[in-house]
Amino acid sequence: MASKSDTTEHSHLITGFLQGNWECFEVLVLKCYDSVFAYTLRYTKSKALTEDILDEACRAIWEQRGELDNELDFYLFLKSEINKLIVDHIQKVGKSRKLREDLLKKIRKAASSQAQQRAVNSNKIKSFRNRNHQSKLRYKLTTAQ
Repeated sequence: MASKSDTTEHSHLITGFLQGNWECFEVLVLKCYDSVFAYTLRYTKSKALTEDILDEACRAIWEQRGELDNELDFYLFLKSEINKLIVDHIQKVGKSRKLREDLLKKIRKAASSQAQQRAVNSNKIKSFRNRNHQSKLRYKLTTAQ
């Protein structure tokens, strides 16, 4: 489980990235690079292609930063961008229909589980906010009496 300082640092990095701070973006990418590299390599089977896909995904995320919010799960967002690029690549160069369909099924399954994880994370955040709001409200009510 992440410590409070890790969570604070991560939210600080997300905020910096969203404000256009390149160093914060680099730190976020470096924190998950090994994991997403291995993930992408499983589908591409090529180190050079994996690096190209990761570069393109990072470029796309950097360009989209103005449309994102502070509650961004950077790792899951990066993986979803990678999934899109892998699917594009498979559709462009897939030699056999069966290979293309098998890889697309795997990617869609991975994307679906990531979407479910984002929903779970979003629900956890909403629940935390509600509990925090209720506790503040109770505090205000008890101090007002």
